Amino acid sequence: MTDVEPIRNSDHSGWIDKGPRNIERDRQNPDILVPPTTDHGTLPNMRFSFSDAHQRLEEGGWTREVTNRELPASHDLAGVDMCLKPGAYRELHWHKEAEWAFMIAGNARVTALDEQGRSFIDDIQAGDLWDFEAGLPHSIQALDQGCEFLLVFSEPDFSENNTFLLTDWLAHTPKDVVAANFKTTQDALTSLPGKEKYIFSGDVPGSLESVKRPNKNGDMPVPLTLHMASVKPKQFEAGKVWIIDSTCSQQRRPFRPQSLKYNLAGCANFTGIQNLKSGTTTCRGRPKLASSIRLAWPERIIFRRVMWGLSH
Repeated sequence: MTDVEPIRNSDHSGWIDKGPRNIERDRQNPDILVPPTTDHGTLPNMRFSFSDAHQRLEEGGWTREVTNRELPASHDLAGVDMCLKPGAYRELHWHKEAEWAFMIAGNARVTALDEQGRSFIDDIQAGDLWDFEAGLPHSIQALDQGCEFLLVFSEPDFSENNTFLLTDWLAHTPKDVVAANFKTTQDALTSLPGKEKYIFSGDVPGSLESVKRPNKNGDMPVPLTLHMASVKPKQFEAGKVWIIDSTCSQQRRPFRPQSLKYNLAGCANFTGIQNLKSGTTTCRGRPKLASSIRLAWPERIIFRRVMWGLSH
């Protein structure tokens, strides 16, 4: 008999599990192993761990995704966890789904173009957000710290493996067409990659001011990023709350999934429309600091961050 068994002492239900079993997973899910007495019936699986998802390793980083393939209970959203080493790119690409993101760690530079050829570029760090409307070409480059970020998409069957990549388009377009587009010769295109790059290594860029170039079409009038430092938290007895909604976001068409919650505590879990990434980093004692993020429906509340302290 182990220290974790499917036994409910309050009503003398259950018995020991003789195995085979994954006892570490049982320890992580005590209310699944031993449901409360109010439990009645079986719900669909409402979460899926990123740790159980396929990890795609590339030259400049990695990515893993959870869609309705892994989590059929997710009817509205898909999630991606991506990490880039310093200087690495998630190359310019676009997709028909809207994209919302939260920077978990590090720093990065995001760029985008709209249908009128106007451009957007900004540097972001841990805690910041971006919101790309469906169809906008965009790219992400890690800065000196590297970065990890959580991506949320507006369709449950979205896949990172099916985005439309610039290098893939160039590789499948006749070279005479590409040459005519860029007003150059085909010989000048010999260095173009023959297949998609997706995530690849690069040099850490200079400052935003040193790399930004004038655009004859102008800049996009609405910023696609939001810096958490610009949002004043609401202070309460037990902690702070950052609320981002239409009163502090200039986005005209904010990303509006039903509900997301993000817990900065360690292990990565994707839990339907309720919990994208959660867990705990320790099995001993209690965490002294926790943080959660919530993206809610309708559009008035699109982001909420909560921090609170816990005693030993």
